[in-house]
Amino acid sequence: VELLDPGAAPPRSTWSPNPSPALHDTPSAPSLRVEDSHDGFAALLAAHPNARGILHLASLAAPADSSAGDALMRAARRGCGSLLHLLQATLERDTRPPIWIVSRGGQALAEEAPDPAAAMLLGMAKAVAEEQPDLALRRIDLDPAAAADARALAPLLAELDAPGPRDAEVALRGPAGAGRWVARLRRPISPSRLAAIVRVT
Repeated sequence: VELLDPGAAPPRSTWSPNPSPALHDTPSAPSLRVEDSHDGFAALLAAHPNARGILHLASLAAPADSSAGDALMRAARRGCGSLLHLLQATLERDTRPPIWIVSRGGQALAEEAPDPAAAMLLGMAKAVAEEQPDLALRRIDLDPAAAADARALAPLLAELDAPGPRDAEVALRGPAGAGRWVARLRRPISPSRLAAIVRVT
């Protein structure tokens, strides 16, 4: 769990391609390992009542071969179970900091196959966002093809540090977040209009 410094400038989260914001200097934030339980998260929130936000990074620790069987169940417990405890503890508080739920490969773009455990985490987060609209939940999905090292976190830091309005769900792909995708509703093209476009082109 990563707590964001309450004195720092607020971050932004902004499946259309969207230019990636520039990476700015990001203020340091305490990285805390707590007991993965309701009581553990409740104690964390009580100890930091002025936290500006919480990064939920539990799913990033899942091994690469966690797509089936017992490994998938362990990854789901790590991600979804941890998020459940965090949400329960947050809902008990009068002041509820924003929560950024970070996954890797949970959102399928183009020909990608989604990571099952990460997809479960995003699905749970979407359901909670619908049922608890007063919770400020943001979902950021990292590139599954990126190396799991500090460089892979650069797009995430850029997303958190960027100014402006925040989108509820963002998918970051490519080096340094060059590919930045957000969900958008578009008017469907009718079959007759599509046929006319095909004839013209």
